[in-house]
Amino acid sequence: MKRWLCVLLALALCLFAAGCVQPPVEGPAPAKEPARPAPEKTDDPLLLAMEAELTGARPGDVRIDPPGEFQRVRMSRALVEGIANLLTVSPFERVEMRSIEGEEDLGYQQVSVLGGGKVCSLELFLCGESHELYPGKTVLWLQVGDETGQYLFGGEVFDGIARLVGKNTLPDAVSLEGEYLPLDSTDPGSQDLYPRELLQLGGVLLVRYEDADGKALFEAFDTSSGEALYDFSPEAGVDRMERTTYNGWDYRLVQDNGVVSYRSASDPEKSEEYRLPLELWRRMSGERPGGYDLDPASGAAACADGEGVWLAGPGGTVRRALSSDSLAEALGDRYPANAPEDFPQPRYTEPRLHGGGRLLTAVASIPGAQSDYAALAVCDLAAGTVGYYRNFGVMRSGTAYPDDMTVVMRSDTVDTVLDLSTGETRESPVMLDRGVRELFTADYENYLSVRTSRADDGQNLVELTAYGEDKPLFTAAGGQFYVAGVTPDYALCRYRDGQQAGTLLLRWNRAGALTLHSLLAGETERAGAAPIDAYGTGESVAVLARAADGSWFVESFDAKTGRSFGDGVRLDRETRPVALAPVYDRAGYDYRLLTSGSVFYGKFGQRLPVEEYALPDRIATALLPDDGSFDLSGETIAYAADDGIWTARADGTGEQLRLPNREIGQRTDNIPARYAFPRLMGGGRFLVGMQAILGGETFYCGFTVLDLVTGEKMEVFDPDGYFPGGVLYPNDYTVGLRQGETVDYYSLPDLRRTAGPGEPYPSEAYRFA
Repeated sequence: MKRWLCVLLALALCLFAAGCVQPPVEGPAPAKEPARPAPEKTDDPLLLAMEAELTGARPGDVRIDPPGEFQRVRMSRALVEGIANLLTVSPFERVEMRSIEGEEDLGYQQVSVLGGGKVCSLELFLCGESHELYPGKTVLWLQVGDETGQYLFGGEVFDGIARLVGKNTLPDAVSLEGEYLPLDSTDPGSQDLYPRELLQLGGVLLVRYEDADGKALFEAFDTSSGEALYDFSPEAGVDRMERTTYNGWDYRLVQDNGVVSYRSASDPEKSEEYRLPLELWRRMSGERPGGYDLDPASGAAACADGEGVWLAGPGGTVRRALSSDSLAEALGDRYPANAPEDFPQPRYTEPRLHGGGRLLTAVASIPGAQSDYAALAVCDLAAGTVGYYRNFGVMRSGTAYPDDMTVVMRSDTVDTVLDLSTGETRESPVMLDRGVRELFTADYENYLSVRTSRADDGQNLVELTAYGEDKPLFTAAGGQFYVAGVTPDYALCRYRDGQQAGTLLLRWNRAGALTLHSLLAGETERAGAAPIDAYGTGESVAVLARAADGSWFVESFDAKTGRSFGDGVRLDRETRPVALAPVYDRAGYDYRLLTSGSVFYGKFGQRLPVEEYALPDRIATALLPDDGSFDLSGETIAYAADDGIWTARADGTGEQLRLPNREIGQRTDNIPARYAFPRLMGGGRFLVGMQAILGGETFYCGFTVLDLVTGEKMEVFDPDGYFPGGVLYPNDYTVGLRQGETVDYYSLPDLRRTAGPGEPYPSEAYRFA
């Protein structure tokens, strides 16, 4: 206040003096005043070191009064050079370091340099006129590297830095670009809860958080809406959560009290618990426990302690399956040959049972080593053999278990994926570029690349790019933003700034296959199940698949989340499916399944068949044995026989040979072709017959269209090549022939041709979890 009164008084005196001045007399112009000399720069070494760090690196956050609130500042040369210049030319006094915090009438701001040089931190306090020690002064606490100092400047220095910062501030908010879904989390963006694990269970995303004390909290979200479905917190600690299909459960929690809880993703109240045998639990309760596992299907359980890995069988007998005594020799060059007596002894951790209790794996670790993961032991319990894989890295190591028969060994440059069923390994390179990390999906077949940097204006910049893509699909600028984890289709992201906090769900695997979570196929069969055909709308899809045992099944799913509608049905051995197709001639149905002798009409969410049409026996026996295809529209059927394509009424009467094979003649390379795979289109008016070369793989050299009303025929034929294996029917008036990466579409009735992008095959568009 005193300073402002002095300024006003001086201004008043100047104005008064100006009123008393007489008009100037003519004469020579007055001489110009000499320019003021530039302020002399200090020779204080700590202030000069501070200047070098400020101008040579990027300043980070500037904390403004009151403490704890952040403003993001633009990374301009004017800002950093202005701060450095003000502090190196202003008069100062270096004083003894002493605390002044806690005093009243105290302004505060901080400049922290986050560059590649030394640690540089400037904390400035503006002491009020009533301050006991330094009234009206700016106090600078300065640290550069390991050196510190305390300085006194005039109050104008604090105001000057505040003005510099004020001209260069950005709003402290996260800017998000891309498609995302906000999650209705009970504690969005909390810094006290960190997401540890994610599971994608159909249309449910299950997240396991941990607080600072290791207490677990679970939240489940609907992946289509972001709605929080439920949350719960077990009394016991949780070591890990894993997907399972045992007894129809979705996942299991391996808890630190020796209990494994099997649970449902749709009903959090349902669970089934299994307890570690007492003898193994006693060992887990002793010194140096190394984890445990159990397999209720086989009745086996395993745990690790300092002596090795112990195995309990169905009858309760306990034996040591792996001994730590000989582990040092088994590790080879990963363990020092002449280690001193006090050198940490290797031990086993992370025991896992695989293949229905047939195989046992455990990590051979060296406590206290730079990388304590030294090797993976694989024990065939039936054969009594043990093998070691030494693929862990020196600087970066760890394990992952994508499924029951796969183990991932992480290393510095390459992650090694081990197939336990064959013993074969494959390598997955690790991105080591500065500022880039790759988040792999659970199956280690795909990853999300996360690149962090600083934008030109100084804001944090995070770019998320899907595997195989060039352009980022999501960008976050400013504030704090990180990816907590990924599932095959989603990334869980969290952000916080000075205004808000939140949790986001990003669907990143758009170009990849939609993961289908079947409720029909068992675990063994599901692993080998392959989608063969699919038909769907934008919301739902029916999938025809073949299981590993050769059986066929049909199941429908949510087309966005892959969640099963629970309507799966396994076809009997006598039924040979041909294709899934839309329904144009009957109301109330979503799709139909054409088989070798019938048509099943279906609705999403209801088991097949809702209605069935069976071919008359006489026509069913006339079908091509290696084709067996027919079509039905209204009361007309079309079917392929030895001599061509016929039509008849639905009851089998009124048969007519419409497209005889003799019309096609000898086709390319003198390979005979014939009509096959008939389709009734345009409300049953047009009969389409593919000109097919049948063999181990089906090729098409064209097709013929017959107008059943006028008798007119039209043909599409390629004399120079084939249309390999792909015919599409986007609607009731269009035929598409796949040509490599594109599709040639022909519109009925004039066969006008247009080209478009190729649609993925069902095996490319969908996969089973």
